[in-house]
Order: sequence, then C-alpha cells, then structure tokens
Amino acid sequence: MESDRYLGTVKVNFNSLQFIDGREIDPAIVAKLKRVYTKNECRRYDPENFIQALVSASQLRKALRASGFSQGSLKAPSQDGSFKSLQFPHEEKVNCLDGRHRIQAGKEFLPSNDQWWTIVLVLLRPNGMIIGLRWS
Repeated sequence: MESDRYLGTVKVNFNSLQFIDGREIDPAIVAKLKRVYTKNECRRYDPENFIQALVSASQLRKALRASGFSQGSLKAPSQDGSFKSLQFPHEEKVNCLDGRHRIQAGKEFLPSNDQWWTIVLVLLRPNGMIIGLRWS
C-alpha cells in the first residue's frame, strides 16, 4: 500500500460502514463466524481481522472534527494499545473493501453498545481510482 495513503488504524461504528464489493451476504458464512466469535472471542484487535476502508479527504476532515482528533494522531494507538474511536457524521459512510461477513456477524453477535470494528483507513485518491491496496 502507498504509505502516503495510509491514514491510520481506528475503531469505527458499524453504522458508518458500507461495502463497495457488491457481494451478497452468505448466511452460512455469517453463522460460521459467529461460532468462531463464541469459541475464540471476536478478535477485532488482531491485524488479520482488520478491514480496509477508503475515505475521502472531506469525510476525514468531518470525522476528525466530530471526534476531536488530529490526522496525525490516528497513526498512534493509545497507551493501552487500543485504537481511537473515529466518529463519522450520520450521513457519512466509509467504503470498506473487505469484511462484509465479519461485520454482519459482529452486528448479530456483539451487544448493541459495542458495535464497532477495527478499520485501516486509506485516503481515496482525488480521481477516485482504487489501486491494489493490501498491507501486511
């Protein structure tokens, strides 16, 4: 991934996530994930479970303003190792590139006051192009 496009890793509420892959929800996959969450917990802090999402510069500014954070602070986890919770205004949605089934399982498994996931934010190019994003 282009390092200048990586904005940070943050917690984002489910209601601020949308998916651009067009893939339909497979109930069997969701059920399997819920069994995994029951057995092994819902490991939202494990990097292999992070979800990539695209955000425009405008969306980022609005979320930073709503959350009271600076852009630079998004790259640094808290002292306890957790990530900042970035709040997007209700009309704003970040475009997730993967994780549709993880989020659906999380919506059904997690309590209503704990509806968030760990998101790797990537700045959308001004021309809207998406190019091979993957981090390790």
